[in-house]
Amino acid sequence: MTRWYRAYEGTVTDAKLGEVALVAGCSRSVAIAVWHCILESCCSAQRGGEFDTNPRRVAVILSEPPATIEALFAAFSEIGMVCNGAVTAWKQRQFESDTSTERSRKHRERKRNGDATLQERSATGIEETETSQGRDATPPDTDTDTDTEREKGARAEDPAHQGKAASILKDRSADVDDWELDFLHSIKWKPSLTKAQADTLKGIEAKLDAKGDSGKPHVLPSVKRGSPAYDAWIAYYRKRSGGRATFHERQDALTVPSEFPPAEQAA
Repeated sequence: MTRWYRAYEGTVTDAKLGEVALVAGCSRSVAIAVWHCILESCCSAQRGGEFDTNPRRVAVILSEPPATIEALFAAFSEIGMVCNGAVTAWKQRQFESDTSTERSRKHRERKRNGDATLQERSATGIEETETSQGRDATPPDTDTDTDTEREKGARAEDPAHQGKAASILKDRSADVDDWELDFLHSIKWKPSLTKAQADTLKGIEAKLDAKGDSGKPHVLPSVKRGSPAYDAWIAYYRKRSGGRATFHERQDALTVPSEFPPAEQAA
């Protein structure tokens, strides 16, 4: 049976995928492909974000070196995208109503309720032609009901942090990084926060206050072939790949986290 999972806008440009590609010494395209292999496995397993696949299996699927895939799996774990064999943000990004089992259950419930109403009206002699025609056309299930319930709950409770998170997501989302975006989304509907979550939110607000409206996003440096910084990064990537040449060496310029790699900075 074919199952669906949600791939959100911005997935292929996600800074975290660029980070794991950098750490693993591979291209972003390979990191994206491996990430979707993991998501497909979660979808197939149907266990709340747990996946059954492993680096060797993914290496076979993508025809990539096992060492590269192992490095990507380790990087996903290192930055918190996966933990203990599960995608950490699966439940925030996916919905139970996406599964065919859940849709079928809701459809059967609606049909039972509709049939019961028809029988009751028939027993009293009430015509049901137009109403029954409308009821038989079952619309596709969406997340609208879920979102509406959440909005009602937010209005009823209205904790201060919900408004703060919503405001930042609406007006200042470009000024926070992907980790902070995920955090803000995760607390947007929570009726209460732990102390750690409250402190994190305060930290994000303080960062935005310090940055102000004129703040500009951080631009990563670019190093060109022939420069000492370029040669240092190539040596760094080769060291991470066990001395093998990497795809970076085919590029005339590299976009990197800092002008020199960590070892050079320490020196």
